[in-house]
Amino acid sequence: MKYLITLLVLSKVYAFAFSQSAITLPGYIALAKENSPQSKLAHTQKEISLYRYQSFESDFRPQITFYGNVPAYSKDFFDVRQPHGTIKFLPRKQNFSNIGFSLSQQVLATGGLLSLRTDLSRFDDFSLRSKSFASLI
Repeated sequence: MKYLITLLVLSKVYAFAFSQSAITLPGYIALAKENSPQSKLAHTQKEISLYRYQSFESDFRPQITFYGNVPAYSKDFFDVRQPHGTIKFLPRKQNFSNIGFSLSQQVLATGGLLSLRTDLSRFDDFSLRSKSFASLI
């Protein structure tokens, strides 16, 4: 049994030792060039230039922006001056929200910007039980 385990361990060591590949001088030179700091710097600068160019190109594509605010509820008190000079505080409950989008495109010939925008706002006054809408086209 000891003989079998020894034979198995030696065969693994032998296989590992001779599985190494031989590298020639031109192979070492190519490997050194690939891993040199100058090579890595050049590769990084190439990637940065590619991303800058892609960013530059994307500036000339149509840009769509969606935006909005979740309903903002507020409850407060406001003062009302009475005819005899006293101040009465009345409760006020309000809600405000809006949503919209814009579309813009740069014009290469003039360097200008063509844009389209729409907006919808809603205002609720719960104290007066009224609601109002406003839109921008």
